[in-house]
Amino acid sequence: MDVHEQGEDIIQQLEALNDYGPFLENLRELDNSSQLVERACEFLIEATNFLNASLEHLDKPAFRRAASESWVMSKESFEGARKRLDEQVERDVQINLFKWIKQNKVDRILSSISVDASYREKQQQYSARRMPNIGQWVLNNDNFREWERKRPTDNAKVLCCTGLPGAGKTFIASQIVTHLEEKRFRHAFQNPEGKIGIAYIYCSIADEGQQTAIGFISSIARQLTELPFPRPNPLMGDAESFYNSYSYQGRIPGLSEYKSLIRDLLHRLDHTFIVVDALDECTEYDENHMSVRDTFVKTLLSFDVHLLFTSRHVGAVDSLKEDAVRLGAYFKAMEISPLPDDVKSYIDWRINDEQHGSTHLQRWIENGNLSRDEIINGILDKYSGM
Repeated sequence: MDVHEQGEDIIQQLEALNDYGPFLENLRELDNSSQLVERACEFLIEATNFLNASLEHLDKPAFRRAASESWVMSKESFEGARKRLDEQVERDVQINLFKWIKQNKVDRILSSISVDASYREKQQQYSARRMPNIGQWVLNNDNFREWERKRPTDNAKVLCCTGLPGAGKTFIASQIVTHLEEKRFRHAFQNPEGKIGIAYIYCSIADEGQQTAIGFISSIARQLTELPFPRPNPLMGDAESFYNSYSYQGRIPGLSEYKSLIRDLLHRLDHTFIVVDALDECTEYDENHMSVRDTFVKTLLSFDVHLLFTSRHVGAVDSLKEDAVRLGAYFKAMEISPLPDDVKSYIDWRINDEQHGSTHLQRWIENGNLSRDEIINGILDKYSGM
């Protein structure tokens, strides 16, 4: 190899190195395998060694610039590192493509069960607005503990939590969901094969026109399918069978098919907890005059699961109890009535919190109309008289 050929060879290698610049600059931001990072580091080391050897080689006089053994070895090492990096990138692309295809399939299956994924957002919103330790008494209540611990046998196990408007029932429901999710995490840690299903529905009068019994049941089916532990998800097989049974035929599954799917999922779960907040805000009939609340409740009562409802004192609660007793389900009632200390802490939080505080209360105090203690004591007096 003459001097001219050597120079061209070095230039070609440098141009090849330049092609890897954007990839190496963004390597830290890529969520890739440790093998890819290892190959990239090896490539950089060999590239540095090759550049140093090339500089030393070019620094020699032309008549002494025969291809030295060290320069040739450095070039070969550099080319070998580049080849191994290219191969690893190709493998990672294939792996990530497979993961994307698999996740895309999972998303497609879940969306076929229910397109509604707003339950997670609602839970996050209520959790963010919930004060720490408020309502802890509910989790320590004997009725709640018995409902949580004793596994249903042949019928549903129902705990109905009733309270006045503004008693904090929705925040209590949110706290119970968080408690159950933490329980599931501990259970999975202690028993990697253990499976606890959790689903929840937040009813709202604002969504009254959109509520349907099949919409609620399909949402519960999706939530139970989205089991975070263990991996791989052992419930996806049932969900995929459900998906295949009607998707290729262009059919829309009915309530009976969703009930069948949920029963299949329940057989694979160790415990299943379903929380329904604001049953009183669940519409009685949809726009087609089809029963919503009654169908929804009776469907839930047909499963061997832990069921918890929150509601105001309305006829829906009486109907729930009658249906539960008639079907032989376990039924207990619990009153949601915040402790005075909880009420005081909540008012104090509303006065002082920058994000969720009440501007009206804050303005009254700033203008000297009322003191903090006067506001708290006044609301406590009103509350105690309810």
